[in-house]
Amino acid sequence: MIRKFILVALTLIMILTVTSCNKDKGKLPDGKEKVTEYATINSVKSLFLALNSAEYSFLNLGLSKADFKAKGEAAADAFNWGMVNADLLTALASNDVRSLQGIALHLKTLSPTLALSNVADEFDQRSRQIVKEGNIREMDKLVSGLITTVDLKMMDAGRYDLYTYMSLGAWTQAVHRLASLLEKHGEQTQTGILIQTENWENLLHNLQLIDATDYHPGMEKTLPLVKQLAAVSKQSVDGTLNKAQMSSIVALTDSLIAVYK
Repeated sequence: MIRKFILVALTLIMILTVTSCNKDKGKLPDGKEKVTEYATINSVKSLFLALNSAEYSFLNLGLSKADFKAKGEAAADAFNWGMVNADLLTALASNDVRSLQGIALHLKTLSPTLALSNVADEFDQRSRQIVKEGNIREMDKLVSGLITTVDLKMMDAGRYDLYTYMSLGAWTQAVHRLASLLEKHGEQTQTGILIQTENWENLLHNLQLIDATDYHPGMEKTLPLVKQLAAVSKQSVDGTLNKAQMSSIVALTDSLIAVYK
């Protein structure tokens, strides 16, 4: 009986630990603890999984020609890290093995500010070997593992601000690239993939929770841009976006990228 009680108690402790892992404590004016909960952002990998559909087989995703230089500022480097993740997934979706190594080097450039040098070095070494072998499936596992590992590292360290900036960078880069292509070459029936209301709203929620000391100087521009992206997604009435809405998404994501470059 006692053993059973202990097991139940340990189980409850584990549950409480897990459910509180994404809460950030502050102080209210009266000195009492304030608990604010950060939202979990869907991985941008979900967007690329949807692109596997035959409906999007005509798209030539290509890669951005961005040069990711470290700013030495955590928020900006985290945003750009997220953009690099989106480019890695784009290269995989395009079967562009040759570009993977160059993209991986961007992570090494951005890693020092984020305390991710070891992660970036390990990824670089492993990716070199896989690129030589030309094993796309193995590279896909490596990239997915990288994104998940870094997300968990940020959460475990309580750096929900960096986790949010990384997620924002990844979604902004991926949506910008896809919206630009669909605006020029797609059909309206294919635009539903860009309706990401929940993700933009969760990103906005998290950004509003970030302590002022962890703000990027461009936060004043970031918040209204993300709010507008969520609003555009909400405008859809039939699960698709019209040309004006597509143009808005391209312009808004382009403006977001400019804030952190």
